[in-house]
Amino acid sequence: MLGELAAAPDPDMALNNLERLASQGERAALFRLLETHPGALHLLAKLGGTSQFLADTLRRRPTLLPWLLEPDTMRQWLADELETELEQSVRAFDRPEARWNALRRFKYPKSSRAWPMSASGRPGAWPRRTCGDGTGSRGRRTGPPPASP
Repeated sequence: MLGELAAAPDPDMALNNLERLASQGERAALFRLLETHPGALHLLAKLGGTSQFLADTLRRRPTLLPWLLEPDTMRQWLADELETELEQSVRAFDRPEARWNALRRFKYPKSSRAWPMSASGRPGAWPRRTCGDGTGSRGRRTGPPPASP
């Protein structure tokens, strides 16, 4: 366990986040899951040592952990597969409101799949959203500073 945590991008952050997650529920069940599922500790160490936002989300919704460990969750999704699946989800509804609800139901699990991919550095992770001027959606600079005149 210590080896995985030490290999995390930020080992202290990973350890703190693992401790917070363990304090949320039944500690023994979490450690049983980590012991029996190959890759679970590696995923938690990477996620907890990379993104405080994702670690906090997982702490608030610990039921996401077993879902993240499913093989289909961690696979890379191709654009044409997503397009076909979305079309099938929406096609069943005639009313625009029902179609929007189907889109929402489709979108949430797909966006959550990007978490472990972005934390692990695997391809297919969604890029950070930026505006044309190099600032993020909240005005924070995400790109290089502007060139001096």
